Amino acid sequence: DFSNYGAELGAWTRIADKVYVYDYWLGVWIGQPVNIPTIRRTIRFYRKLGVEGVWLDGLHGVPAGFEWLTLWLWAQLAWNPDFDADRGINEFCEAYYGAAAPYIQKYIELAGKPENYSMDPRPDHRGIDRTKVFTDDPYRPLSYEKLRGCWLFHRMLTTRAINRGYEVFEQARKAVTSDSTAARHVEYTRMALQNAMLEWLPRTDPRLNNE
Repeated sequence: DFSNYGAELGAWTRIADKVYVYDYWLGVWIGQPVNIPTIRRTIRFYRKLGVEGVWLDGLHGVPAGFEWLTLWLWAQLAWNPDFDADRGINEFCEAYYGAAAPYIQKYIELAGKPENYSMDPRPDHRGIDRTKVFTDDPYRPLSYEKLRGCWLFHRMLTTRAINRGYEVFEQARKAVTSDSTAARHVEYTRMALQNAMLEWLPRTDPRLNNE
């Protein structure tokens, strides 16, 4: 239960000389960049509670999805929690994606909005209906905390969001046709979208023939 995480962590910092946190990014590898907009809040949250250090776990050694951006941003904020994350994201995207940077940032914004997700209708490995996980209060919107928690794998990008993401990445590809390095980086990152398309779109979708 993540709802009491802050209180429990705060209790540990009051009784222990030093507290370290193991932070595992479940949504990084060929997943959606839902944690990029919240990394700064996470690091500052740990600092506010008096956490001595954080062990960041999430690099899989494959340059897929938003892995490198996430790792770089984590490193900057771990070194300096007051680091200007928005400026840092801009700098990284311009250096890594070249002319495609504005489109990659559009996708990050799209993938970071809870309203662009819906519950996976398939039962999980235990046979539990995932659609009932967050129905205790139908008037409460999905929070970032739940979106970036372990239940991320029980959520799916909506078809509308996938379609919009597809358009954004097509624009990104066109922007770097003359820059082979940036084009390769865009293709690596696009794997996050490809993963969603292959998993959630109907097999009759003609775009899947080229994925």
